[in-house]
Amino acid sequence: MQRGAADKLFINTAGMGAIPADIHWGAQTLNVGDVLLVSGTLGDHGATILNLREQLGLDGELASDCAVLTPLIQTLRHIDGVKALRDATRGG
Repeated sequence: MQRGAADKLFINTAGMGAIPADIHWGAQTLNVGDVLLVSGTLGDHGATILNLREQLGLDGELASDCAVLTPLIQTLRHIDGVKALRDATRGG
């Protein structure tokens, strides 16, 4: 963005971490017939952001969540058959 081009507040964030050496999860490990578990309603984040950005004025209980996933992932590490994880709210 060029200097002076921003007329609102812009926040940029980044996260860093380490994937333990014994975890080999990823979309490339998925196969036809695998089971998909979804932990929430699909589309909430996208609908919330679109509603706010485009000022659509949609009413209801649209909300985007932010949560620490580490406790959930720690539990899943010990379950055989887990192949991949995605945070669907932000494009995976």
